[in-house]
Amino acid sequence: MKKVTLLLLALLLTLSFGILVSADEATDDVTITIFHTNDMHGRLHDGSNDDTIGLDYIASIVASTENAIIVDAGDTIHGIPFVNFSGGENAVTLMSAAGYSFMAPGNHDFNFGVERLIELNELADFTVLAANVFWNDTDELVFDAYATMEVAGITLGFFGLATPETPIVTHPANVADIYFGDITEAANAAVAALLDLDVDVIIAITHLGFVGTYNTQDLAAAVPEIDLIIDGHSHTTLPEGYWVGDVLIVQAYEHGKSLGRVDITVGAELTMVASLIDQEYAQENFERAPEVVALIEEMIAEIEAFSTVVVAYTPVLLEGDRRYIRTQELPLGNLVADAFTWSSGADFAIMNSGAIRDTIEAGDITFGDVSRVLPFINYLEVIEITPAVLFAALENGVSLWPVDNGRFPQVSGFAFSFDGFAEPGSRVLEVTVNGVALDRNDTTTVYTLAITDFKASGGDGYDMFIDLVRVGQDGLMSDLFTAYITSDAVDLTALEIEGRMVQVGEAPEVVEEEYAEVVTLPAPAPEVVVPAGYATVVNADLLHVRANAGASANVVGTVARGDVVVILDSVTLTGGHVWYQIQLGDLVGWSFGRFLELA
Repeated sequence: MKKVTLLLLALLLTLSFGILVSADEATDDVTITIFHTNDMHGRLHDGSNDDTIGLDYIASIVASTENAIIVDAGDTIHGIPFVNFSGGENAVTLMSAAGYSFMAPGNHDFNFGVERLIELNELADFTVLAANVFWNDTDELVFDAYATMEVAGITLGFFGLATPETPIVTHPANVADIYFGDITEAANAAVAALLDLDVDVIIAITHLGFVGTYNTQDLAAAVPEIDLIIDGHSHTTLPEGYWVGDVLIVQAYEHGKSLGRVDITVGAELTMVASLIDQEYAQENFERAPEVVALIEEMIAEIEAFSTVVVAYTPVLLEGDRRYIRTQELPLGNLVADAFTWSSGADFAIMNSGAIRDTIEAGDITFGDVSRVLPFINYLEVIEITPAVLFAALENGVSLWPVDNGRFPQVSGFAFSFDGFAEPGSRVLEVTVNGVALDRNDTTTVYTLAITDFKASGGDGYDMFIDLVRVGQDGLMSDLFTAYITSDAVDLTALEIEGRMVQVGEAPEVVEEEYAEVVTLPAPAPEVVVPAGYATVVNADLLHVRANAGASANVVGTVARGDVVVILDSVTLTGGHVWYQIQLGDLVGWSFGRFLELA
């Protein structure tokens, strides 16, 4: 319950036994620790990202903390090859080993389909909770709405909520048999049921987000009987939580980079203190849980043989960071969109940037790289469109700019300009094909457009595609991308930002305070530096060639002033210093860029 009050108990004892027991004497305060994660997207071991904590460390932290449990707020079982290759089973296996108790389903947890999520729930040693997910045309819940757990004599009540946005932020076919009910109604029903069970603390595990239409601040205000909301979806960092009245909201960033902790003390009053644990603290103060380490190593070995197969080579970094790819044109987005037109023969292609999930570093491109960049199980469809439909689609694509949003389009076969500061719905200024402008009111000229089946079904707000004529289908987008970059149709040494989309509007001089707090204009696109192929040694009579980029690397040989060397690769180190991998005869190594004059 919201507050644990012992005065009534003391009064009852006095009436029954003639003994006055003070609140302090009736019971000692009890502290329970709730650890929480969210939006890990399959990054469950510390090799997933440089700053991922890893479930092996997290398991040790939970096990070494008295009266502790751990829960997850969704978007966990899908994301990178480590979990995708097993259809999510690797994720639930590790979570079970790490001691998770409950999980709310995130939108991407439905990426393998609702039936697969049900199977994984049955395999897991923890329970998926969702009080607002129902089978179509029924009031039958797909998952348990709520559950209770007793820890140190205190009864905790949990319920889960999934975002009603799920049908547009996973493939709609994945959730075609279910619907997502009103979150406030579902929360009120779950809270009422838990209160009837006389729980001491009510905890909501939600995949709603800290911003947007279905946010946790509104939920907390509407259902103040909740004590604690453990949230996900918006990838928000809340180091000390966020209070709405007496309701505490917590969220722990993304990709396992933070482990959330809430210490709940139950006594005369209920108090809660939120904090975050990062990788450095976890790894300096705890050992890896051996049983989880063994599972991780076994899983890595199973996929390593496949994921390390090299399929292509890029001399430049292909940026896929959401801060860039979801707000502007990037070569990686162009490559993906071009793969669609190349494979399908369609006139145009639109790729929603939210489905591009990672960066490809300069060097060899492996199957694993492709799977990380394009992890979703989406197939290509070709539809017939008119210019009027294309304008409508692009309006949807830039409607939330400059907020980084998954619907932002990467395109092939045409170019367009837009004013991101105009009113949504009137932002697209011009669309051109080979320099010729299309008429936004043209509803008769027919083109073909290659898109993923996710967008063809209305995903990411592209509902203008739903009822259009399908004229073709193609394979899995990651397979098409692999085929394209290994073909003779593309030159990976000649990539650049081509002006396929141009934002021409100017920011207003005065931006409303509320808007300014939430929205940051996108950073300039990273410069694409393509090695020129050859260079001449200058500024040094004898130039050291090193085993690796960096002045401290071992010297493997020298080249002389005037030597012409082949450029194999380049990398920019901290401080902006560019190093080039060069070859002269049998000598291969790295040289500081200022000693080379590119051809």
